[in-house]
Amino acid sequence: MQRRGFLAATLATPGLALAQEWPSGPIRGIVPFAPGSATDTVARLFAERMRDTLGQPVVIENRAGASGLIGAEAVARAPADGMTLLFGTNSTNAAANALFRRVPFDMERDFAPISMLASVPLLVAVPEASPHRTLNDLLAAARARPEAVTYASTSASQRVASEMLASMAGVRLLHVPYRAAGAAIQDLLAGRVDMFVADQAVILPASQSGRACAHSGRGGQSAELRALRLVHSGRARRHAGAHHCPAERRRARRSAECRASVTAGRGAGHGAHHRHAGTGHCLRRQRDGEMDPGNPRCGH
Repeated sequence: MQRRGFLAATLATPGLALAQEWPSGPIRGIVPFAPGSATDTVARLFAERMRDTLGQPVVIENRAGASGLIGAEAVARAPADGMTLLFGTNSTNAAANALFRRVPFDMERDFAPISMLASVPLLVAVPEASPHRTLNDLLAAARARPEAVTYASTSASQRVASEMLASMAGVRLLHVPYRAAGAAIQDLLAGRVDMFVADQAVILPASQSGRACAHSGRGGQSAELRALRLVHSGRARRHAGAHHCPAERRRARRSAECRASVTAGRGAGHGAHHRHAGTGHCLRRQRDGEMDPGNPRCGH
C-alpha cells in the first residue's frame, strides 16, 4: 500500500508543477473582431485586471474576419498549453454552426469555457440623412419593398439580430456583409446601406455626433435615450410591427445583444485548467463589480 501511495504521489507531481508554473509568460488573448468593437473593448478592460491577477501580461491580438471564425480558428490551432485565450461572442461560440456550412473548429471539442464576461446591447442605426425617422418608418419601407432595404453586418450576432427583427416585423431585408465595423459604419454614414445593427461602441460615437440616428421605435424620448435603448433584451417587445407576428413569435424571448466570453483551447495540461478555474472566478467577480483588492485569490 505504501508503494502504491508513493507511485500515485509521483504521478501527480507533474500536474502540481504545471499548476505552479502557469502562466509561464505573457498570455495571448485573441479578439476575433476589429479594434474598437465592443468585444475588443471588453477584452482590453479584462486583460488589465487579468495581468494584476495572474502576474503576467495579457497581450490582445485582433484577428478579424469571417464573423469571428478566423480568430477562433487561430485559438483552436494554437498549442494546447493554456497560454492562448479566445475572447469570443455568441457569433463564434453558438451561431457559427447554424450559419456556415463549414466551421473549422468544434466549440465543444476544441475549447474549454472559462467565464462569461459581458452582455452588450445592440442598437439599430440609420444615417442622419435617412428618410426613415423612426423604426416604424424603416420597417414600413421594408414591408412595401421587400429586400429593397439593406442592412450591414460584421458578425453572426449582428446578422441574427437583424434577421430576428425582420422576422418579428414580417419583412425581408437584404444583407450586405462587411469584414469590420469601421467600413460598415462609414458606408452607413455615406448612405450606401440603409441600416446597421451593432453594439454601442460602434454606434454611439456616430449617433452622438449627429451623423447617425439610433432608433428605438418609441416616441417621446430624447436622442440620448433613443441611442441607449434600442433592441436589447426585454426592450424590443412589440416595438416595430410586432403586431404582425404570429402568436408564437410574440411569445419568443426578444433579445438583441452580444455576449462576450473567454475560453481556452482544450487539451491544455491539468495545471493550466486549474489556474484557469481561479481566473474565471476572479473574472466573474470583476464583471459583477465585486473585486476585492485584498482578496488573495484575485490578486491586487
